[in-house]
Amino acid sequence: MKFRRLAEQTRRDVYSLWAGWHLREVRKPSVWAAQDRRIAAGQSPLTHGEDIPYRHEVMPWCVEPMDTADDPTVNVIVLWMARRSGKTEGVCGNIIGRTVTDDPGNIISMWPVEDSSDRFSRDVIEPMIEATPSLTRVFV
Repeated sequence: MKFRRLAEQTRRDVYSLWAGWHLREVRKPSVWAAQDRRIAAGQSPLTHGEDIPYRHEVMPWCVEPMDTADDPTVNVIVLWMARRSGKTEGVCGNIIGRTVTDDPGNIISMWPVEDSSDRFSRDVIEPMIEATPSLTRVFV
């Protein structure tokens, strides 16, 4: 009898824990960018001195490469685009931001020299964290 009460109590405990469990939504990077991402003041000529929402209309060619990062069949993404066309800020920034907030895991970013990685962190990632509330909650 004592064992039966213990088993019943354990079952109730497990069910109550399960009822409170919510799986985190994992959005595609483009969806995350449209919903959460903000461009920091001074990061774009469009900001006019204030943070603005990220919009795909400005760089629609960045949507496919950033969503390809979620495809488990893809191991390497090669971007052959003109300079200053959204690869770093639009594609890489949104993949990193979405990974941090929706699907935490390891992120490896390789640069030709250490100074490049320092500049990327200082000039792209830090302003993105400061301007985007969902990232600020994680880092600050």
